[in-house]
Amino acid sequence: MCKPPLLLLLAVLLSLKASSQRTITGTVSDEQGEPLFGATVQELGSGNGTTTDLDGSYSLDLLLEDAVLVFSYAGFATQQLEVGTSGILNVQLSSTILDLDEVVVIGYGTQQRSDITGNISSVKGEVIEHTPVTSLESALQGRAAGVYISHENGKLGHGINIRIRGQSTINGNGLPLYVIDGVVSYRTIFELNYNDVESVEILKDASAAAIYGSRASNGVILITTRKGRSGKPQFNLDVSSGFSEPTRRREWLNADQYLELWEEAFNNVAPNGLLFGNDADWWKNAYIPGWDGGYDTDWQSEAFNEDAGLTQVQLGISGGGDRTRYYISGGVLKQKGILIYNQFERISSRINLTHEASGKVKLGFNMSFSRTDDDQVSTDQAFSNPIQMVALPPVQPLYDPDNPGELFQNTVYPNGKLYEDHASYVQTNYRNLGNAYLEWSPLRELTFHSDVGLDFYARQFDGYWDSQVARFTGEPEGLAYSSFDHNLNYVTNHYLSYLTRLKQAELAFTAGMSYQESSTAGNRVEGHIFPSDDFHNLNSAGEILDGGESENGRSNLSYFARANFNLGKKYLASISGRVDGDSRFGANNQYGFFPAASVGWVLSEEEFLADIAPLSYLKLRTSFGVTGNVPGSYYNAFGGYQGRSYAGLSGIVQTRLGNPDLRWEKTTQLNVGLDFGFFEDRISGQVDYYIKNTDDLLLRVQ
Repeated sequence: MCKPPLLLLLAVLLSLKASSQRTITGTVSDEQGEPLFGATVQELGSGNGTTTDLDGSYSLDLLLEDAVLVFSYAGFATQQLEVGTSGILNVQLSSTILDLDEVVVIGYGTQQRSDITGNISSVKGEVIEHTPVTSLESALQGRAAGVYISHENGKLGHGINIRIRGQSTINGNGLPLYVIDGVVSYRTIFELNYNDVESVEILKDASAAAIYGSRASNGVILITTRKGRSGKPQFNLDVSSGFSEPTRRREWLNADQYLELWEEAFNNVAPNGLLFGNDADWWKNAYIPGWDGGYDTDWQSEAFNEDAGLTQVQLGISGGGDRTRYYISGGVLKQKGILIYNQFERISSRINLTHEASGKVKLGFNMSFSRTDDDQVSTDQAFSNPIQMVALPPVQPLYDPDNPGELFQNTVYPNGKLYEDHASYVQTNYRNLGNAYLEWSPLRELTFHSDVGLDFYARQFDGYWDSQVARFTGEPEGLAYSSFDHNLNYVTNHYLSYLTRLKQAELAFTAGMSYQESSTAGNRVEGHIFPSDDFHNLNSAGEILDGGESENGRSNLSYFARANFNLGKKYLASISGRVDGDSRFGANNQYGFFPAASVGWVLSEEEFLADIAPLSYLKLRTSFGVTGNVPGSYYNAFGGYQGRSYAGLSGIVQTRLGNPDLRWEKTTQLNVGLDFGFFEDRISGQVDYYIKNTDDLLLRVQ
C-alpha cells in the first residue's frame, strides 16, 4: 500500500529537479577578443562540462543551483566565475605563453598557432598602432620574414611594392591578395587606417594560401579590424606628430666652383675652332643669364620643405553588453612631404558591430569610409619635378633682380619654384569598404557562415597649369586636365565549418563557395586656351584637346574545402583545395584547380625530448601546393576591336588577337620549416626553407 505514495513522491522530486535545471551560454576568447575553440568549460564540484566550438561559443546545462564555472585552455590562465542569475557568461582568458598558442586568422576561419602546418606571419595591431607612417604597408615594413616592402620613391601617396618570398611573375600582377574582414580586394590598402587594425596575417607558403586559389601565388594578406568588447564604453585618443627631412643630400658645385669648371671647359673647346668666337663672357651671357650678379643659389635646398612632417589624431570608442558590442573610430592624418608642393591628407572613419541574436545566431557588420587628398608632384624625369632644380646653375638667382619678390624665369631650365604657385595636380580618392555577415550554429560542432561585402573606390584627378608654367610645354594660355574613374567590387562567401573530437583526435573541416564581381568605369578630358590665369575650370577652356571614356568588368566563382587533423596536439595534417572559375581565363581553361597539403610533428611532445629542460616547443612541418595568378588585363583571352577616327570618318580597328587557351600562371611551392621555443617560449622563432617555381608565365608575344 505504500508503493504508490513513494512513486508519487519520486515523481514530484524529479519534476522539481527538472524545473530547477537551467542552461548557461556564452563565449570564450583571448585578450584581443579572438574566439578560442576547444576551450574547456566545467561546472565546479561535478563531472558536468563541455568545450567551445569554432566560434568560441559554448552551451552547458547546469546541475547545481549555485554553479561556479571553471574555464581553461592550453597556454592561458584558468578562471573560475560564479554564474549568478544571468543566462549568459562571456569570458576572456589571459595568455600565459608568448606567441605559440595564440589564435591566428587563416583563410575562412581561425586556428591555434601550435596547430598550424603552413607558414604564416602574424603582426598584432598594438605593435603597429603608434608607428609614425601613413599606411599599413609602411607599418609592416621589417616585421615579417620573407616579406619585402619598398617605396617606389619619396613622394607621398605613391605606390608601395610588397613582395612575399620574391617575385612570382613578369607581366602579371605582382601584388599580394588583400582580404579585409573577409572582403577580397583587388586594390592596395593605402586608404586603410592602420590604427583600426586588430591583426595582420601573412600567408606565405602554398599550404596557407592555396585556399585562395588562382590569386594567391604572390601571397595573401589577411587583415582583421578591431571589434568591440563587453563592458563600459572605453575611449582611446591617440595624437602623434613627427618631422621628416631628406637624407644623403648630394654635394653640388657652388658658384665659384661652377665658374671655374665652366672656364676650363670653354678653354678646352674654343681653341679648336668649335665655337664661333672665343669670348667666354659672351657665351655665359647667352646661355646663363644673370651669372655675373654674384649669386650662389643652393637649388637643392629650394626643392625641400623645411617643415616637412606628419600629424595624426585618432579617436576610438568601444564597448557593449553581453549580446551587442561596438567599435567606432575616426581619424585625421596630415603629412607634408620633403618635396615642396607635395602634401597628403586622409580622413577616415569606421564602425564595427557584433550582435548575438541567440546562443546559436551571431550577426556582424563592418564598415569603413575614407577620403584622401594628395597634392602630387610630376614624374622624376620632368623639369616640373622640384628635385630637377639641381640641374640649374648656382650662379643664377632664385628671384628676379629687376622685379623684387618675383621668381626669376630666365633660368637655363624652368625654375621649379614657379610650379608651387602656378600649377596644381591633386588626386582625391574615396573608398567605402565593408561587409555584413551571419553565423548560425545549429549544432555545437557545426557553424554556417554567410557574408556579403562591398569595396567601392572612386578617384578624381584635377590638374591645372597657368600661363606662367604651361608655356614651357608650348601652351602659353594655360592647360587643364581632369579625369574620374570608379571601381565597384562585390563579393559574397558562404561556408560550413565542422569540428569534431574523438578521444585525443580532432578534425576540423571547412567547405564553401565564393563569388566576386568587379566593374570599373571612367572618363577624362583635357583643354587649353584660358581667358586668364584666374580661370581653372575646363568649362572656361577655349578648346577641348582630348577626351575619352572606358568601362570593363570581371567575375570569379570559386568552390573551396579544407580539412585539418590533429592527433594529441602532436601529429598534425592539413589538406585544402580550391576550384576557381574566372572571366579572364580563356574559354578552353575557364576553371582551374589549386590543391595543397601539409603535415606537422610537434617533437617537444615526444618523450625522448622531455628531459631537455630549456626546450619548451619544437615543431617540424612541411608543405607542398599549387597557387595561381590571373592575367592583369581583363580581356586578354578575347579578340579586341576599337573604334577609331580618320579624316572625319569612323572605323573599326582590331587591337588584339583572341587566345581561348589562356590560363592562369601556376606557382608550385615546397616548404620545410621548424618552429621552436626555449625557456617557456621567452625565446621563440621559426626557420623555413622553400623552393618556389612559376610555370606558364603570362607573357604577351607578337
